[in-house]
Amino acid sequence: MRYAYVLCGDAHLAQDLVQQALSGAYPRWPQISTGRPEAYVRRSVTNAFIDETRRPGVAKPTIQYLTGPIQPITSGVSTTATPSSWR
Repeated sequence: MRYAYVLCGDAHLAQDLVQQALSGAYPRWPQISTGRPEAYVRRSVTNAFIDETRRPGVAKPTIQYLTGPIQPITSGVSTTATPSSWR
């Protein structure tokens, strides 16, 4: 579950990915359990996540990274602001 959450960043989607991976692994469990079942299920979760992100028309959460300190929002927009003044 933690691995799926790290991939997608959404707890509910992570649960769905793990459920999908485990339901796919269940019929093959006798063959999977003789090897490395954790690696097989982890790869299944990865594949499920990739399939989920390729689906058209489904909104995906995005993560925005800040490059500097957070500045307070002031009323009005300054036209003289440049990227060098943001730092």
